Amino acid sequence: MKEENKKAMVQAGNAWQALRVMGELVDGYDALDGMENGVTFFGSARINDDTHPYYVKSRELAKLVADSGYNVITGGGPGLMEAANRGAKDSKEDIISCGIGIELPFEASNNKYVDYDHNLIFRYFFIRKLMMMNFSELYIGLPGGFGTIEEVFEIITLMQTKKLPMKPVVLFGAKYWTPLMQCIETMVEEGMASKEDLDLITIIDKPEEIIKFLK
Repeated sequence: MKEENKKAMVQAGNAWQALRVMGELVDGYDALDGMENGVTFFGSARINDDTHPYYVKSRELAKLVADSGYNVITGGGPGLMEAANRGAKDSKEDIISCGIGIELPFEASNNKYVDYDHNLIFRYFFIRKLMMMNFSELYIGLPGGFGTIEEVFEIITLMQTKKLPMKPVVLFGAKYWTPLMQCIETMVEEGMASKEDLDLITIIDKPEEIIKFLK
């Protein structure tokens, strides 16, 4: 194949990808337009035992949020994301249980506790995260792995750099999250982060403690 033809194919592929990104952005904003009082939950997809303490407490926490009249937003997946959507469904309040999923080879669809008309799946991670951030008044980090930590840290970075309005970031589970906070304290001691950055994160250990963050 001639070099010119290869270049043309690459340019066409880039143009198609740009259009697909634009299409996903439009679809996302259309689907979530008008949704207020959102609370976004991040958490592990790996805990599928609904008797596991993390699952039970995450479900209870989400129900308290929904009982306070807030819509529940998750990544739509299994595990603790499912627990949060399930907690929203446990509430008798007329709220939205939203799932903003991602196309993955091992996750074909969102969990069954997501509302039909707020069941979204994206190809691109950055669009998914944008939607999870933009419609939320409070961010809750449930126990999770690399993905959860990345999502929480990105929110903190965006607030720190004034790209996102200051909103509460709450980590649920003192035993689980305290080592991470100790790591951040080390960053502060070494001059890699500001002391004020510690104020961006709050750890809670009981579901009912979330009430004080709900206006």
